[in-house]
Formats: sequence, structure tokens, C-alpha cells
Amino acid sequence: MATATSTFSNGGTWGLQIDYTTGYGTFKINQILGYRSNYQTSGQTVNMGIYTNSGTANTSQTDVVTAYFACGSYGGSSYWKFNGSNCNHTQVTGISVKTLTVTINLINGASVNSYVGNNRKFTYTITMPVYYVYYNANGGSNPPSTQEKIPNATLTLTSSKPTVPASSTSNNYTVTFEGLGGTPSSNSLTSTKTISYSFKNWNTNSGGTGTTYNSGANYTANSGTTLYAQWNSTTTNNAITLPTCVHGDSYDYRDVTINANGGSSTIPSRTSEMTISYTMEGWYDDEDAGNKLGNAGASYTPTANGIAYAHYTNSFSNWTSITLPTASECTRTDYTLLGFDENSSATTPTYSPGETFTPSGDMQLYAIWEANQAKAYIKINGAWTEGFVWIKDNGTWKEAKQIYRKDNGSW
Repeated sequence: MATATSTFSNGGTWGLQIDYTTGYGTFKINQILGYRSNYQTSGQTVNMGIYTNSGTANTSQTDVVTAYFACGSYGGSSYWKFNGSNCNHTQVTGISVKTLTVTINLINGASVNSYVGNNRKFTYTITMPVYYVYYNANGGSNPPSTQEKIPNATLTLTSSKPTVPASSTSNNYTVTFEGLGGTPSSNSLTSTKTISYSFKNWNTNSGGTGTTYNSGANYTANSGTTLYAQWNSTTTNNAITLPTCVHGDSYDYRDVTINANGGSSTIPSRTSEMTISYTMEGWYDDEDAGNKLGNAGASYTPTANGIAYAHYTNSFSNWTSITLPTASECTRTDYTLLGFDENSSATTPTYSPGETFTPSGDMQLYAIWEANQAKAYIKINGAWTEGFVWIKDNGTWKEAKQIYRKDNGSW
């Protein structure tokens, strides 16, 4: 209830106490209790109704109800009695304030005027119920403060936003590294992905299937609600750093085999060598060709599990030279080493003893020999002397290479 008092024109105090009901945007007077201090026993009250047939209630926010008291009659000197049996109660709708000022203006009725005075106003301040808009960070934190929504009025939603959820990082894709003869500094690496969030809007459903409101938008519904933050999520695939890969040198060989060809050699073969050096060119998605993923030490963002293959550029050294055996390293009794040749029957060898050269490929060389001059011993003046044997052949003296003798019938 709410009570207001006023002074009569002819003295004394007239009081009105209203029994009312409020709703969201509605106000209704249920009953009015009135008294006049000059004419009643202390505390005595009378019931009165609100008659509206002779005029329409004023529904402005500052003068909502005008009550026309024309029912009932003078009941004696101790009190006014208003019989509410044929009086209607007034309900006002469409109210859009939180604090409502209600004014009851007593007018008309000759006997009332003589005591109350014409246009006697009683004013009441009523707190009206409001709706509430609550905010839920929905995975974030620090939601905005609750806002009051006055019925039939437009609420501007807060422009404040909650704190975004913390970003999350998890494993993503694994890349295995094949050195193809080299040794990677890492055999495999696993990338990560990061999910980060930014504010999107508000929604009446936590899953975003309700009504959507932007930050700072107008909210006009005549109801309370909870608005849930909706978030944009961004997934970032994080890069890995491609490893290094070291490939050691490799070698190619050309073997030269020495065939003593009737003699003996302390050096059965010689080998020419070429060095192949490898410089890493980068990582590729195919063993033989494919697309380049990046150089060693570069950032690479994988989009799936996969294998990276090392590719190289090669550099080649010159072939090393070899030195053929000398006459002291390749010997044959009673023969002189002339040299070496790929033809075992050659008489003029291509290569000299101890010659140094670079072979063009694998080779087999044969020692080429020349028989030494035949020697004989003759006794001159009682002493045996060694000498060479010369034979005249068709009028030409030739050095004898070998001398055979017949021994017991055999040469």
C-alpha cells in the first residue's frame, strides 16, 4: 500500500491509502482507504472505489490515474463513506518507467467539494518491476554487469565485452625426414596448431541457435534473458624449422690391374680415385623430384603428415693419377722390362716402367719384356771371361739372345 495526506479547505486532514498491484508495464488500483481526521475516531477508515465512467484515466507518466469520486453519499459528521459497489477500478498498461508517479485527483460531487475542496490531488511514487538482462561469458571470463530492462522501453545493450577464452595449442602434423644417404639432425618433427578466439556477438542460446544481438544493439523484448557470448575461433597451423642434413663424401674408383706377363710384380694393381662431395640443396616432398618444401633452417608449415626427402648438389674432384711399377718392382729373369700395354703381345708398350698417368677407366696392363743378350764364357790366357755371343745371319751380325746346348742328346 501507499499513503498520502492533504489538508481540507475547511481544516483537518484528509488521507488516502491505496492498495495496488504492479506488473511488468502495468499498474492497477485495487482499493482506496480514506479518512478525515476532524470527523472520525482515530484509526477509522472507509472503503472507496474509483469511478471512471465520467472520464478516462490520464495515462501520462507523471499523472497516471485520475479518480472521479461520484459514487457514495455523505454518511455523517464523523467520516465520509464511499460505497464501491458500482465503482470500477482503473488499470493502466504500457508503462515504460521504473519509478511511477501516481496522482489521484478528487473532483466533482457537491457534498465532497464542500469538505475536501475541488481538485484535491494525492501523489504516490511507485517502484515498478523491471526485467533483467544477464551476461554469460560462455567459456570466457569477466562478463559485463547485469542490465535492467524497463518494460515497453528500449535497452541499449552494453558495449563491454568479456575476456576471450585462453588460446589452446595441441599437436598437429608429423613430418619424417629421409636423408637419402645423409644424416638429418632430426628424424621427425611434429608441428602444433593454436586455436585462438575473438568476440563475435551475443545470443540467447549458449550454442548460438537463439536470437543474436550485437554488442551495443537495441533490446526491445518485454522479457528478461541471459545473453551468452559467442566466439570466433581461428586455427593457426604453426610452422616447424626444417633440420639440417649432412651427407659425407663418396668415392668412385678406376682399377688398373698389373699382369707381370711371365714375370713377377710387387704391385699387382693401382687405383685411381675420384671424390664426390654433397651440398644439401633442400627438402622435397618426393625422393627424386617433387615440390621443394624449403632449405635447412627454413620455416615450413605442414598441412598433413608426410615425408621430406633431402636433395643435394654434387661436386666432383679430378681423378687421381697412378704410377706404374718400376723395373725393380716388376722383374723377370733374363728379361728387361720395356713397359706396360693393354696388349700382352705388344712389342712397343704404351706406358713406360714407373710412368705416372690418369687412367680413363678400369684397365688391365701387361708387362712387356725384352730378353737379355746371350752370354758365354771363354778362356783367354788361362782365365774365363764373360762375353756376348754374336751370330752372322745372312751376312749380318746379330746379337744372340739365347744359347742352347745339347746335353745328352737334348737341347
